[in-house]
Amino acid sequence: MSTNLPATGAVVQVLHNHKPPMCLQMTTTAKNHHAHTRTVTPHDSGECNDSFSITAYLTVLLIFHYTTVYDPNRTSAKGNSYPNPVDHGILTTIRTHLISWKPSRRFKYAMEKSVLILSDAQLVTGLAILIFGYSQLDCSITAYHWQIMVFIAWFSTFTFLSAMAFLKGYFQENNNLCIIRLCFMVVLGSIQIVALLPTGSRNWLDPFDEGGGFYPSLPAECYFEQLSMRSFLNNGPRIRSMIFSILVVGFSYIHSSLRLFDPTAELTRKYLRAIPGSYLKQALFFLEKQATQRALRATPWIPAYAIIFDSFTSLRALYDISESMLAEITWLTSAIAWGTIKVWDTRNSLTFNFDGEQFTDDNDIMAEDSWSF
Repeated sequence: MSTNLPATGAVVQVLHNHKPPMCLQMTTTAKNHHAHTRTVTPHDSGECNDSFSITAYLTVLLIFHYTTVYDPNRTSAKGNSYPNPVDHGILTTIRTHLISWKPSRRFKYAMEKSVLILSDAQLVTGLAILIFGYSQLDCSITAYHWQIMVFIAWFSTFTFLSAMAFLKGYFQENNNLCIIRLCFMVVLGSIQIVALLPTGSRNWLDPFDEGGGFYPSLPAECYFEQLSMRSFLNNGPRIRSMIFSILVVGFSYIHSSLRLFDPTAELTRKYLRAIPGSYLKQALFFLEKQATQRALRATPWIPAYAIIFDSFTSLRALYDISESMLAEITWLTSAIAWGTIKVWDTRNSLTFNFDGEQFTDDNDIMAEDSWSF
């Protein structure tokens, strides 16, 4: 498989003879510049990545906050208490048998401020990375560097969301700060989702030649222009990866936004648990009455009662788990892990080429560094 930057004719063929002249001109310019760029090693391209990865994995601070400071007995603005049985059971075990130390009020305040500073720093960092990346579209930022930029911002995004998860009580007492951060969350989430859209192209960083060629030096702007083409819609692995990433970002932001104004999940508990649960309880009472009859009349009702009862208890347990802070930690950690996989997979594509039989060094791709942070 040839990995040289595609000629104009190749680009036209890849993008189905529908590329604007400007995109073709940028491609030709990048190709002519290709011979004058320096050789890049994974260390060079990874210096910025490593620094942001280290910052993102400061979520260890949040886990420490969870095990030492977090109170599972949440209280709403109306004074109603909603202890989560999952968090209560886990934290009781940890704090009884593993960590007997009880933090002081001053320590809790310091932890809260530390997480708040981390949250604000990651919010500003994520916005800065994405805005700077968008500003480079007219300067022919390449697909390779766009991918790196998007998933470095991914780290900042989910570190910010992780911090927000632990500051629900703080924002419950500071509504003005809550509204300000919600506005920034809408902006950051929106530009993050838009930045992910071109990564769904079947030609996007395709080292295995599954969609028509591997063009890491092609300007990212070309892929944005491809969004309006019918050829963009395909059932390949890249569009599935893009859809998955967008769903993760969208769900995380929606969930975090709802929790800012409903930290005890009082509203969602009413419509997702209390109301449906009341109907299931009525059904269970009816089936229990029928199943406890004498003789054979109870026989047909017993399986139905068992199925409804099992469903009720399973759904209730699932809701308790999904509502717990432990589930939020697991979700956000998994999202950060997904971003890590995408960054390292992209960096590997810079160094290696698959020719159908084995992996080999690809000097043409290693020379790709026409844009950098």
